[in-house]
Amino acid sequence: MLKLYLYIYISVLMSNPIDIDLLGKNISEIPSAILTSEHSERQVFKIIGTFGFHGKSYNDLGIIADPNGKIEWYSIFINEVDRAFYDAMNEAYGYPTGMYNQDPYLSTTRHETVNGIRIATVTDVVLKECFFEEKPTTFVWDLENYSIEIRHVTLNGYHILIGRDLMKPELNHR
Repeated sequence: MLKLYLYIYISVLMSNPIDIDLLGKNISEIPSAILTSEHSERQVFKIIGTFGFHGKSYNDLGIIADPNGKIEWYSIFINEVDRAFYDAMNEAYGYPTGMYNQDPYLSTTRHETVNGIRIATVTDVVLKECFFEEKPTTFVWDLENYSIEIRHVTLNGYHILIGRDLMKPELNHR
């Protein structure tokens, strides 16, 4: 009997609340979404919980809507993009449209100063196409009605955006 309860708990824990069919629809169609911030150009909602996306768990689903409540994209964070996750994504969506990492020869770092005091270090990153074995920092899947973009954003995390009209990485075309 314990095995059955454990299976049900894991199944509920790992269910995926991302519904692609709701892109472009009104946020009111997701009654569990909680408004967390509102700006002139967009509203940010979240669904609180622990969920799963192609074998990776994540906490809280972010939902970004325009000022009228039209859902533009979903936002989640995962810890890593390993081979199993990459293979699961390829099985579900086909191979990525592109994979990119930093071009060390064309990326530059500069220091911003005010009155001779350094206030920030800014790195201009130029991306180049690469293979999975070269540890991409950005993955893009352009699908029929939406896109998926995965970006390495912290030392131990990746930001996944799923939606329409996502920002495309600027590439170095040599």
